[in-house]
Amino acid sequence: MKNKFLIMVLVVLMLSLVGSIGFANENVEENQEELFGFGEEIPDYSAYAGISYDMLLELSQYNDNNGFGVYAGGRKWINDDVAIGIEGEFITANSEFNHSDFPTEGVNIFSVGGLATYEVSKGIYAIGGIAPYFATFDDGEETYTENTIGLKIGAEANFALTEELNTVARAIYRGAEVDLDVGNAKFSDIDIGGAQLAIGITRGF
Repeated sequence: MKNKFLIMVLVVLMLSLVGSIGFANENVEENQEELFGFGEEIPDYSAYAGISYDMLLELSQYNDNNGFGVYAGGRKWINDDVAIGIEGEFITANSEFNHSDFPTEGVNIFSVGGLATYEVSKGIYAIGGIAPYFATFDDGEETYTENTIGLKIGAEANFALTEELNTVARAIYRGAEVDLDVGNAKFSDIDIGGAQLAIGITRGF
């Protein structure tokens, strides 16, 4: 619980920090035009993909159960500041952990859901959305899959490579819990949420 609170505080601080960029002086704004985001005009659509390092906070309390993932998505820009889109991700962690006396050898997490984007300042985005999450646990003999609805919130910075191509760095907090039935046993509120640090590429069309 303490780790979850600290991550939420970090995300809020990050959003506050990127929001303050909007009050920068004219010289900084000129530099932003060259360093951040797309060219002079926001594209109608953008597509992106990347890799991530995922800290599964509750599961990591039992052992080092952090994992790695991949993500990809697309956005439709409604105006110069707001976009809606869809994003999918896959996370895998193979370290052993034990939750409520349920030993497993790893967990895979998959989701596809909606994501909203708001451009706080040139190339600096606040992002958030909801999605169904599917978690598959492996105890070495069988696999057990459950699903739930979760949310994500975070921020990303887009650094210009060309007018249409950006590199991306982002930090995300994911909140999601599942209930798992194993034979006659039921394990409630297994927290598959956590923090994510990621890098990627995005292209405008």
